[in-house]
Amino acid sequence: LASPVAGIVSVRLAEAGQVLAMGQPVLRITELSVPWIRAYLRETDLPRVKLGQPVTVRVDGLPDKAFTGRLSFISPQAEFTPKTVETRELRVDLVYRIKVEVANPDGLLKVGMPADLTLEPQT
Repeated sequence: LASPVAGIVSVRLAEAGQVLAMGQPVLRITELSVPWIRAYLRETDLPRVKLGQPVTVRVDGLPDKAFTGRLSFISPQAEFTPKTVETRELRVDLVYRIKVEVANPDGLLKVGMPADLTLEPQT
């Protein structure tokens, strides 16, 4: 088997000897060179952000290191805040999902690390 991307095996979807249909995935590969973060913005924050905007990313495990990212996706549709949001008040708000791609040349960022994002308002 050959992967279309370089990365690490994050999930094995099939076992040795298992019969699979053509095109059925066998492994999930995680590409760590350009990880991304899913976050949520309130509607009132939307006018202050735009695609390509720089983002500073900090993770709890590396408090003295700041990573550089860019806003690569803004959902066109509002959704209710996911249950994983910490405060009860925020869980009932309508928010917009965003995606931030982060430079990770040293491979320090790992899947599932909590992160704080700082988006500088655009003028």
